[in-house]
Amino acid sequence: EQKKTVTNISIAGSLTKRKRMSDAILAITMVQHPVRLNIYGLGPEQESLAKLAKQENVSDKVIFHGFIEDFTPELSKADIILSTSLSEGVSRVLIEAMAIGKTVIASNLPGSIDLIEHGKTGYIYNRTNFSELAKTINFVIHEDKYIDEQMLQKYMMNNHDYNICYKTLIERII
Repeated sequence: EQKKTVTNISIAGSLTKRKRMSDAILAITMVQHPVRLNIYGLGPEQESLAKLAKQENVSDKVIFHGFIEDFTPELSKADIILSTSLSEGVSRVLIEAMAIGKTVIASNLPGSIDLIEHGKTGYIYNRTNFSELAKTINFVIHEDKYIDEQMLQKYMMNNHDYNICYKTLIERII
């Protein structure tokens, strides 16, 4: 099997400081493999993120796609999905990415660590450490540690299906 030349990494959400997309840009400066960082979303940080990409000499690797209504086709094109948020509940993007079998790397938020079993169903990194994010990206790419698509889809269906989550929530309340 021939190795892909460029790894597609995607991240989505509002372009705000809380989402820490700057960490994704800083991390790709430390990745020793050709990558493309696809950023989906709009927000007040877009200009400063573009400026950071230029300042770090990675403008050619960072693509701003703006807001996209149906994100699923874009998710399916990605090799790795990132969630770099500083605070958030359970990320819908992570759930959707994992449900279609995509390898995810997420910051160590309560919602993410509830969803992801590090090394088995995705990867968790310390949300205040973009070099740890870069290390994790390098590890996945260079060691070919992408999460098995079928296993991940089955895991999500068995553990995070809407009906299962709803039933668990109701049982907790009652």
